[in-house]
Amino acid sequence: WLDNNRYHYMEDTSALLKKRLHKISESSEGLLLLVSAGNGIILFNKSKVVGNITQNDGLVSDNCNSIFIKKDTMWIATNAGITCGTIKSNKFKWLRNYTTRDGLLSNDIKDILVVNNIIYAGSNKGLSCIPINKMFSKALPPPIYFIDESNDVIFVNNRTITLPYDSNFINVKFTAPAYATPSEVFYEYRLNNNAPSITTTGNIEFAELAPDKYQLKVRAKKTNSEWSNPITLNFEVLPPFWKTPWFIFLELMVLTLLLLYVIKFYFKRKLTLLEKELEKENLINSERLRISSDIHDDLGTQLSQIAIISEILKKDNHLHEQGHKQINKISEMSHELISKMGEIIWALNTSNDNLKNLLAYLQEYILETCEVSNMEADINFPKPYPDYTISAGLRRNIFLVLKECLSNTLKHAGATCIYIECTKYNGWLLFSYFDNGKGYNAEELHTGNGLKNIRNRMKEINGEVRFENVNGITQILLHLKLN
Repeated sequence: WLDNNRYHYMEDTSALLKKRLHKISESSEGLLLLVSAGNGIILFNKSKVVGNITQNDGLVSDNCNSIFIKKDTMWIATNAGITCGTIKSNKFKWLRNYTTRDGLLSNDIKDILVVNNIIYAGSNKGLSCIPINKMFSKALPPPIYFIDESNDVIFVNNRTITLPYDSNFINVKFTAPAYATPSEVFYEYRLNNNAPSITTTGNIEFAELAPDKYQLKVRAKKTNSEWSNPITLNFEVLPPFWKTPWFIFLELMVLTLLLLYVIKFYFKRKLTLLEKELEKENLINSERLRISSDIHDDLGTQLSQIAIISEILKKDNHLHEQGHKQINKISEMSHELISKMGEIIWALNTSNDNLKNLLAYLQEYILETCEVSNMEADINFPKPYPDYTISAGLRRNIFLVLKECLSNTLKHAGATCIYIECTKYNGWLLFSYFDNGKGYNAEELHTGNGLKNIRNRMKEINGEVRFENVNGITQILLHLKLN
């Protein structure tokens, strides 16, 4: 083409331009419309093709002979009739096709012209003159029906068709009778809330449908009518039996029963083990009671007799001095053995396995020991005593630890008074032991057998012990967790 007195070769080599062109026209927006024999209307802007109007866009035929444009409306003459539409912003909007069924002398239209709202169409059979208002007159929307394979009408009457899960497809046929222009009937269908689709065939198929309830709505229209009222088909794809509510409920019931059985088995086994432990503990407690009773009845009686005899012999004036010394030693040993035997019997007696009896026995033992040793004792235990069950091992170790503390005070500290306090809080038990003696030195804390015994016994019952010397006061803190 010529531009600024220079010729330019067109760069576009599109195949659309290789067929015969019958006419070139210009739209109101300056777009060139090329009327082709076989490629419909080609939209051309300067040096390139920008669009194409074909049968897919509504043209009655792709073999076009002529075109007439008035503002945004254009009439296209083809070998199969006339197509009317609008062109704006390179977009074509189809309005209507017009053929011999609508009054044309022939469908092979060679040229077309619009003057004073009258369409003049020239063909090989003469000139057809059609008023525009007749071309765009509205017709009634066609009725629409569902049909079967034999093309008989089906009245679904809001019934729901059910499909098994392994046949999850459906083919739906429908028709809208338009005997004069059946090719100009369009169908719009919508499945559930999906976007509507338009087709010109009365046959649609849905495959691989998920189990669910579906509603299909279909309506029809002619090129010169409004949409008809939609018809509705309801159908449902059934889920497989293992996804049905009753089967899921049955699965849950089976799982629940299985879980209950496992829980029952677990607790039954645990209860059996607990019963065996209790039985074993009861046997041990019975044996402890028997041993404590035997010690009390046999050894206690004999030791008491030895103590009585030694007291009688001490009053015998016929014994020489060495004999008196031996008798005194026997008497002391017998009384000491009686005291230790009492401790053993107290430790073996299962009725004493509680904090209440432990504190009562400790208080009695400490007061008696301090009274014999001419030492002041201040004991601050909670009153009333806490009635809390503890194990025999815990009770025995606490007693022996405090007994060792008191023994160290009496033998090594040179103290004149002691103070013992017991506090129970949040499942913990704290014993605080104080004396006003000379305290411990660093070497004694690491080498003394008595202090080692205290540490070992506290470790055995998962407790803690701390030794401190503060302002001449010896402090021993015992801290342990109650189970």
